[in-house]
Amino acid sequence: GKKGLNPSGRPSQVGWWTARKRCDRLPPLDDVQLYGDTVTKWYLSLQPEWRGNALPLSKDVPSGESWSALRIPGRNGLLSLIAAVGWWWKVAHDNREEQVYMYGVLNDLAWTVDALLKSVGKGKKRLHDPEESDGAQKKHKA
Repeated sequence: GKKGLNPSGRPSQVGWWTARKRCDRLPPLDDVQLYGDTVTKWYLSLQPEWRGNALPLSKDVPSGESWSALRIPGRNGLLSLIAAVGWWWKVAHDNREEQVYMYGVLNDLAWTVDALLKSVGKGKKRLHDPEESDGAQKKHKA
């Protein structure tokens, strides 16, 4: 299997972090906007083709989607992408415009991880919306 996410276009800070095997240190982030642009481009490049290539990405999951490009465990896998977005979140706190872009990626990442987890062990079954099933439950009268 793969040993990590596709490193093409990956922010240099991710390599810095993985080389040091340190989860508790923030890598050097001198230019927040440049870093955010790099994270966004890398994030978009890792998505399945059906999602498109610009935010907001499609959430219309095709039947049998395996999320294989992102379903990679460990420090060089999905964790490195989550860490990269997390560092952006930490440094974007005092920049309103940067926060808008960062939350666009962060919210999509949360949706993507949820969709990936729902697809685990489901084979060819279609992902379902938990809100749909909650709404379908009938309330019993006392």
